[in-house]
Amino acid sequence: MNELPFNRRDLLKLSGAGVIGTSALAQTSAAEESDIFTEDFEDWGTGTVPDGFVLAGNSDQQVVDDYSSTGSHSYRMSGSHGGCWRAIMRRELFSDTERPDSMLISGAFRRGDGTEGCHDDQSGRIGWRTVASSSWSDGSGTELLQFRPDGDITVAGETVGTYEPEEWVSFEVEYHWDQDAGEVEHVCRIGDSQPVTAVRDERGDEGEMTALALRSDDYTVFFDDLSVRSVDDPEFEIDILSTNSPVEAGDELSVEVDVSNNGGESGEALVELDVEGQTDTDSTEIGEGETETLTPEITDVSDTGEREITITLENEVGDT
Repeated sequence: MNELPFNRRDLLKLSGAGVIGTSALAQTSAAEESDIFTEDFEDWGTGTVPDGFVLAGNSDQQVVDDYSSTGSHSYRMSGSHGGCWRAIMRRELFSDTERPDSMLISGAFRRGDGTEGCHDDQSGRIGWRTVASSSWSDGSGTELLQFRPDGDITVAGETVGTYEPEEWVSFEVEYHWDQDAGEVEHVCRIGDSQPVTAVRDERGDEGEMTALALRSDDYTVFFDDLSVRSVDDPEFEIDILSTNSPVEAGDELSVEVDVSNNGGESGEALVELDVEGQTDTDSTEIGEGETETLTPEITDVSDTGEREITITLENEVGDT
């Protein structure tokens, strides 16, 4: 039995009227994730500010037990209702040399009382900052999610979900910075809704965004269950298990393959079977550290004889 490690394609051959099958062992490896920052505020007393939190603007911020998404505590931030004095919190997470290109940011948000002031169409936000300074104007920043007063949740000009005032809403943002493409992708999951993807151009200081920033504009808002984790992109590996060889002209040709995701997050794997221009695809979502079996098949093999077939993954086709 031959073991076929996967780079981008594996080859089988058709010989005579049939397929010479090749089998291989499935290979999996555990994915690694690294917690950069987690805070559920349960270890802090009411009226306190957690260590490492740098406050700017309106300092009316503290751990409270009035509301919580889980447990009994959350973090309250009160901007000036109808005014023009934001409450801002910044927490340094890493140096610019340690900042991952892919991260998962999650938490819960609740909007309380308030009215729009000079910060039109804004009520709360989570994002990045280049510096964890107590001066509201220091550094520059960009958003991960913007919670609008009308209940929309946006990023990069796209609406990625909605929320209800006075109710908790959970959120997850998969942040991916593709330095080669010069783009940043946000895959956003709001509550139980399906993920929505928003893409923006990278900033010139993207790699200098080393601090997590929370903000309340002209409302009182609450955050809970905050987490930032570094994650690896999906990394797929394919192993050919079997074929239904031999086949005659006009018969169905199928190839069974195992696809393993050795990366740090789930992703969609697309496998294509190509018999000199006759193609079929099979795809599935594969979680981190998991393996799925796919079976692309050609329903009517047109010719006999020795022919080359190609199995490709992620729709990347090389020269055969």
